[in-house]
Amino acid sequence: MQHRYFNKHNAIWLTVELLVLWAIASPPIAKPWYDSLLFQPWLTGSSANTTSISGISKQILKIPTKSGAQLNAWYFKGTNVSKTLLISKGNGGTIDDRKELIESFLPYNVSVLIYDYAGYGSSSGKSSLSEILKDGDSAYDYLVNSLKVEPKSIVVVGESIGSGVACHIAAHRTCNSIILLAPFCSFLRLAKNKLPWLYLYPSSWFPYKDIDNRAALSGFQNPVLILYGQQDATIAPSESNELAKACHTCTLVEVPGRGHLVYYPPTMEYQKALTEFLR
Repeated sequence: MQHRYFNKHNAIWLTVELLVLWAIASPPIAKPWYDSLLFQPWLTGSSANTTSISGISKQILKIPTKSGAQLNAWYFKGTNVSKTLLISKGNGGTIDDRKELIESFLPYNVSVLIYDYAGYGSSSGKSSLSEILKDGDSAYDYLVNSLKVEPKSIVVVGESIGSGVACHIAAHRTCNSIILLAPFCSFLRLAKNKLPWLYLYPSSWFPYKDIDNRAALSGFQNPVLILYGQQDATIAPSESNELAKACHTCTLVEVPGRGHLVYYPPTMEYQKALTEFLR
């Protein structure tokens, strides 16, 4: 009897501890911790001293947002170009880390604008999932209204989480086409696949508005290029394959031997895909 009593007693306390842990890890309560996983604005390697890339001078811009933030941006204006790329970067590091990404596009006779989300680098404000979508809108509007770039010449580019920003822009702004690097289908689906315990909670508890790239691309009529690394361990290649099915204008390219940074070091497959898409 004594032995059974202690077993029952321990089971009750174990249940209580599991319930407390379940509550503490719930998305509404643990949102600051989830935010720290999602937004990682620290540098991984700086190119801040770069004054030009591929022979094109870097212009430093400050882009105002409707939230009152000022976004730090770099603009590489080519001569006699027919397309301008608007790059929404991934969640790690800042644009100071993206020299190789910028460099991978400039040989194709394009201009490039890349910006830091609010709270990244020298951009003011604070990052959130909804805020980075607004940042993308602000960068696009600045490109059109202040830099006088023709909307139909804009190619929106999204890297990793930036694929959600790029698809968001393309869904309600005029653009020429879309390039997605290591994209995802749905942010909520991606979060649950990365953190399986999130399946224990109702979707209504999720503290972020879902970003559904499949829905955005399903109504997009212009060309889309999706590039993903064969060995990507951050966002599974299956995400790119699934996303491509939602878009009848999509070109899907697998880059052998590359992980999440599908653009670096550049490969023949990556360069060939850009040559054919941007020509």
